[in-house]
Amino acid sequence: MGLVSFAWWSLWLLSNPGNLLDNSGFEVGGVPPTSWERFGSGTVSHVSGGSHQGQSHVTLGGPGLALLYQRAPGEPGSHYQVNAFVRGQGLGALKLEFHNAGLGKILERVVELNPVGCWNQYSVDEEAPSGTSWVTAAIVGNPGGTLDFDEVRLRSVEAAGRWRFDLDGRGQTFLGFGTQIWGYGAAPQTLATVLSELRIRFVRIEHHDEASTWSQLQATRAITDALDIPWISMVWSAPAAYRSGGILTDPSGFAQWWANHVDQAYAQGIPLEFVELMNEPDSQGQWSTGISPSDMSDLIQATRLELDALGHPSVGILAPGLSAMSWSVPDEYLHALEPSAISGLAGFSTHTWSDDFVNCADVSGTCLETNWQHFAKPASEVAPELPLFVTEHGSSVNEFQGVTYPDPNSSAPYSATASMGYAVRCFENTLAALNAGASSILFWQAMDEPTEVQQKNKSWGFVDLQGNPKPVYLAMRSLAAALPVGAEVVSPLSDQTLEGLYAAAFVLEDQVVVALANPLSVARDGILMLDGGESRDLWIRDSQACVLDQPGDVLSEVPDVARIVAGEASLTRTRRGQNRLLVHLPPVSTLVVVLESKAGQPRRTPVPDLR
Repeated sequence: MGLVSFAWWSLWLLSNPGNLLDNSGFEVGGVPPTSWERFGSGTVSHVSGGSHQGQSHVTLGGPGLALLYQRAPGEPGSHYQVNAFVRGQGLGALKLEFHNAGLGKILERVVELNPVGCWNQYSVDEEAPSGTSWVTAAIVGNPGGTLDFDEVRLRSVEAAGRWRFDLDGRGQTFLGFGTQIWGYGAAPQTLATVLSELRIRFVRIEHHDEASTWSQLQATRAITDALDIPWISMVWSAPAAYRSGGILTDPSGFAQWWANHVDQAYAQGIPLEFVELMNEPDSQGQWSTGISPSDMSDLIQATRLELDALGHPSVGILAPGLSAMSWSVPDEYLHALEPSAISGLAGFSTHTWSDDFVNCADVSGTCLETNWQHFAKPASEVAPELPLFVTEHGSSVNEFQGVTYPDPNSSAPYSATASMGYAVRCFENTLAALNAGASSILFWQAMDEPTEVQQKNKSWGFVDLQGNPKPVYLAMRSLAAALPVGAEVVSPLSDQTLEGLYAAAFVLEDQVVVALANPLSVARDGILMLDGGESRDLWIRDSQACVLDQPGDVLSEVPDVARIVAGEASLTRTRRGQNRLLVHLPPVSTLVVVLESKAGQPRRTPVPDLR
């Protein structure tokens, strides 16, 4: 095991950024392949065809130990990772070693391999200890079997951040995602697909007098009934008889109107599980009916009495439905609620829009968390047992990576919602709202609709009029597919935003879900330390990244095209018994990693116990 020439190493590093190994795919040379050193008496074969990538790979094993290794200069305190694709029958190992200047071994980290079937990726990582001058990557085939290796990589991980999560420390329970839909909606099959793939658990839908006929609502209800999705019925403005100058003047009359609407809906075969009494009552009558905090309290109490009197005690009330978390003074609305109003509620509701943020250097997940406290703090003071619903959730930001896109509120069919930047922003804001305490988040909105586009010139949908998914749809679908209803939000032990990346974690029984957003135009690495009893014996079950596949063009109104790819994530156990999850996020991307602690054969990447 001779020393590697620094002169040769410098030339190699310039031509192969990111991987510290030469000939990592074994495309050059025989036995051993070029740039690799051999150790042991076992068989080393250079094989053409059937490789994970390229034309060649190596097979190790046979009657004795067979080992191939490469060495590169190392820096104490830097974090290194070795990963490789492996398949075959038998046992082996993936090794990461640290040596001093005289090649004395300081530390070794090993992941044992016992692959079955097709190519699978394995990883091991560790921080270089004091005294490190050299770092070594080694692949091993044990006696008695044969293992195929391909695409071996050794890299120095410049982690953007190191998060810590105590998996025993839990926040609120996640009740599921929701979305805004329209009762007159076109393309029923597209709507059914969107609701199913996003795993929607609640839909918010307008009152039939404002936009839909009963037959249209019945058709839409048939779609949601097939998916067991309850409704949240809402209105944009109170009927004229109950308001003056845009302000509600007759809370008791409006309450009776609401109860009659619910009764009519039931008579039409449309049960309404929830009602949200007013869309953004803090508007002061400018774009919806303004309702004062004290009148909102009266309205809740009166509506509860009217619903009960008509035989609908199971219909839940959500309020106050505010347009913002800070400037709309949610503390005044929540502290104005009398005890009988609070007892009549099924949950609190508010909206989260990026232009609501104040006192922040930029619009980010941490910024949303900060401003959420304007709503969450008084809610916890008034009724900590009530769930918090975000009944409109989106982003009003339309500039990403220095490019300004058309505003979705006044441009169709092309707008900022067709960009990858918007997708990552919504994903990050979703994680932030959950970290901050939201129980359910309803996306604005499921799909572009004819009325919204043709009459109002808006394009907020996750899919367009032809049913084509926008990048935001793919990003949120990857999260929705991984995050089970009933999961508890993990309380973080560190800042959620580190060097631009934003992270969140969730736990349900034997599952741990970790999600990250990278809104930056550069790639980022991160390390998540998972503490607590629930972190024992974890395996990576799945890892998915949403990345930009084909960039669009704002001048030609060509949308970005995103795709879902296998995410880069590896898991090891530290000497202190923590699980360390190492992740890599490409520029402007999202990542969702699902881990599980079930005993038995791992579904994907095993976690080495390095204690």
